Amino acid sequence: MLKTATARQKKDQVSRLGALFGALFAVSYIARFLIPDHAETAAESLANYDGRAAILFGVVSTFSGIFAVFFVLSLRAALPRRDSVLTAAAVVFSIIAIMVPVVVNLIALDARATLAGIYNN
Repeated sequence: MLKTATARQKKDQVSRLGALFGALFAVSYIARFLIPDHAETAAESLANYDGRAAILFGVVSTFSGIFAVFFVLSLRAALPRRDSVLTAAAVVFSIIAIMVPVVVNLIALDARATLAGIYNN
């Protein structure tokens, strides 16, 4: 026989999962700042451009955004009144506020790679 979880047990599972995503978000967010970038000037940055570090930064930034979105969604699931307009608006604006910097970082990395290619040729 299958045992079904009670509503309280499901909330506990969602809370634990949310805590895991929150911790993963914090670790990946901090890790973005640990990726080395030793350029003093823009010209030096383009001359010493390392595509591997940029890809690593893009991957870490993307996963940071994904973990943050899951964290926000798990927080919403743990709230007692999920049908509130205020809660729905807060979740939507939180997701937008999380994903905009991720997309901007990815666009900036692509632009920097293009400029480095032009600068170094």
